[in-house]
Amino acid sequence: MDLPLAVYRPPACLNGAAPPPAPPSGPMDGFLQTPLGPSREAHGSKMAPVSPASSCSEPDQPTLADIGAEIRRLAANMVTKADLQSLTATLTTSLTSAVSALRTDMEAQDGRIQMLETQALESQRRATAADTALTRQGNMLLAQRRQIEDLDNRSRRSNIRVRGVPEATHRALPPNPGT
Repeated sequence: MDLPLAVYRPPACLNGAAPPPAPPSGPMDGFLQTPLGPSREAHGSKMAPVSPASSCSEPDQPTLADIGAEIRRLAANMVTKADLQSLTATLTTSLTSAVSALRTDMEAQDGRIQMLETQALESQRRATAADTALTRQGNMLLAQRRQIEDLDNRSRRSNIRVRGVPEATHRALPPNPGT
């Protein structure tokens, strides 16, 4: 908290110095001042004479009571050790709850990750078994195709027709003589 502090400056007359000097004179001084006529010189100024004590007082200087009040006000607004401890306790509580919530979320994520890893390993095992079975079935299909072609070729050998050779090669057998 940056609060403005009132700075105490003692009047110049208390330091043993003379009152502040008069403003510098310039070419316009004669124009701005009215000449004093003979009637005014006799009577003098209409202003009361200035006492030496009043010439050294400055209206913007705070008194000791003002300074004391300002110090008490600033002291009341200062952060105390109890305030810092309370702030630290509040911050610790909120951070602890946030870390606890994060830990819970991480544990839930860890369970999900383990489940997904288990499913991935099971899927990989099944895919490997399916690839092995597919390769084995492909080999069996190829072997069966070769066997079918061989049987087809063997059956065709029996169906060969040669021109000029009668197709019926079997003669009728005579009936059994004893029957």
